[in-house]
Amino acid sequence: MRGTSFLLFVAFLVVSLAGVSGAATPWLALEGSASTYAMDDVNNDLAAQNALIGPGQPNFKMIENGVQFGAGGGFDFTRGVSVGIAVERLMAKSKLSDRFGSITYDMPADLVRLFAEYRPGAARKAGLLLGASVGRLMQNGSVSLAFPGFDSSIKVEGDGIAGEAYGGGRLNVSPRFALLGTLGYRLANAKHVTAERQDVHNADGSDYTIDFSGVFVRLGLRISNPE
Repeated sequence: MRGTSFLLFVAFLVVSLAGVSGAATPWLALEGSASTYAMDDVNNDLAAQNALIGPGQPNFKMIENGVQFGAGGGFDFTRGVSVGIAVERLMAKSKLSDRFGSITYDMPADLVRLFAEYRPGAARKAGLLLGASVGRLMQNGSVSLAFPGFDSSIKVEGDGIAGEAYGGGRLNVSPRFALLGTLGYRLANAKHVTAERQDVHNADGSDYTIDFSGVFVRLGLRISNPE
């Protein structure tokens, strides 16, 4: 419910901005990116299990990076200003398996973000852009065990506020199509983590978090409808 309310709120902001501008060009976008992740608490869990397993055996790989993909829409205004909403799926996974079975930490999240961008010299075919976003992170994953005759999964959920700052470039390949490439940093930490609706804490009693913060590289294709 909280995620839905936030999405409605940011959609209202974008529609309102479009209404006050007489020269807004709508667009749709497809995006893909890759980024580093912090994931301190999750990786501490994986490292502890690796220590129990011991050397010379299959081990969990630390979750230090992942890929993302998404789509969005928005408006280009005059003077090089753009605003939009995007929804991204952030992938995060580590799996240990051998001939006896497997254990999988699958920790993806959905990120809904409202962003604004500025492009100096927007009339040029190619140029720089600066951007920032704020959004909501909704983590929804699982820890699964699969062995002969046994299969079980524990649902893991969390949420939090996210923010980004980035810079890059835009290439207008035609009046309808534009390519974007950006490099930036994301703060996105899922808190209030639960496993099967039970609060999760670290061994020291602190709140468990699933941290997607890190450096990202994003590529996008925007399709506009100029008048």
